[in-house]
Amino acid sequence: MSDPGSTEVLLRLREEFRHETRCGDRQKAYLLSQNIVRLAEADISDFFSTGRWALKLTLFSDAIEMLSKVISLSVESGNNYYLDQAYFWRAYSFYKLSRHSLALSDLRAIKDTESPFFVPVFVASTEPSGYLVSELLNVVEAAAS
Repeated sequence: MSDPGSTEVLLRLREEFRHETRCGDRQKAYLLSQNIVRLAEADISDFFSTGRWALKLTLFSDAIEMLSKVISLSVESGNNYYLDQAYFWRAYSFYKLSRHSLALSDLRAIKDTESPFFVPVFVASTEPSGYLVSELLNVVEAAAS
């Protein structure tokens, strides 16, 4: 059974997080999301959200850490809702850090290769607005060679 005090803290942090995302303070939203995942009651969606905020701040190593947690929790629980997205965004982060073999491995693990994954607008304007898995795979393979 979870501690009622810790549940209250989690709910308060989630509310503050939603407020900061609406207000557009990316740094504060990310810091709040980091506090959320430190709590025992944090769930897969909390880790995914924190990984995406790290990505928005181009903190690719942090994004990899959070998305790795999403992948392991997804596999352990059988909850695959975030799995392909986590593999995709972790691959993207690996690619941005020039860790091409790891990026390729993650891209090959994605089951739904037909859905586009949209690159957030904060990423360099030279990037396409979205990628199919096959398109990012081509980009990473070209960079790896």
